[in-house]
Amino acid sequence: MKINNIYITALLLIAALFVGCDEYEDTVEASPSVEGTKAIRFADENPTDVKVYLAIDNTFSLTIKRDDVSSALDVPVKVITNEENMFSIPANVSFAAGENTAELSIVLSPGSVIDQAYDIELEFADEYYTNPYKVEIPTYSGQVTQIYYCPLDNGINDLEGSWGGTDGTHWQSTITTALVDGKLTISGISETMIGPGFWQETITERGTVVVDVNIAAGTISIPRQYIYTALYDGELSTYEIKGTGVWSNCEATPTMLIEYDIYYEGDAVGIAGNYGANNLGYTVFTADIHLE
Repeated sequence: MKINNIYITALLLIAALFVGCDEYEDTVEASPSVEGTKAIRFADENPTDVKVYLAIDNTFSLTIKRDDVSSALDVPVKVITNEENMFSIPANVSFAAGENTAELSIVLSPGSVIDQAYDIELEFADEYYTNPYKVEIPTYSGQVTQIYYCPLDNGINDLEGSWGGTDGTHWQSTITTALVDGKLTISGISETMIGPGFWQETITERGTVVVDVNIAAGTISIPRQYIYTALYDGELSTYEIKGTGVWSNCEATPTMLIEYDIYYEGDAVGIAGNYGANNLGYTVFTADIHLE
């Protein structure tokens, strides 16, 4: 009888468990709803290291994106960090109807110290406007620096003429610049180094080297292009040049500092880059020149 009682009790427990299972309903907790949010966020392409030239313009802009473009919208901006109160930041960013981007223009104070980076961090004040499931996030953090800048009175025309200084890192410059169809061209760069100064080659043909000048940023760029054909020990070599640099007008006359390399035609690595580290002690050639 004892065994029977145990058996009956076990059956009753099993039956109760089945009843409990029948009454249980699976439930899945939904992810937080983002319906109705505007998905406002800072664009990925916004720079985090901003340079401002106060002599030209003391503002910079951040691009803001959204998904819902059905109507115009003002979104409040919340300031997390404004180092030393150096920034004037609008209280809102405004989207026009039908537009999925807007610009937030921020002003850097003229009292900022040259070459000192100031921290700025922003977000949007109300979660209603944002979507936490977007890859792009509704916050921005960056640093802004005022760069000393002395504009050219006549633009690119003020960079035309003969230049003195050193070229190829050690040799005296024989560089001249000229405007051709509105573009700055440079001649003579590296010529002393390739010729009598170092390589002892005879230049038999010269190309017209075009320089891209960014007046607003104070920079220059030499896209890779033909520069010279030179003769050495009965053999001709074809050379190309590529470089970058900066120009300035903060001294008595304009200056340029250009870092470049000379390439054998078609070679992926330049001569300074290939041989300089072991044989020259530097991996780029430098022209440090001033307008005479």
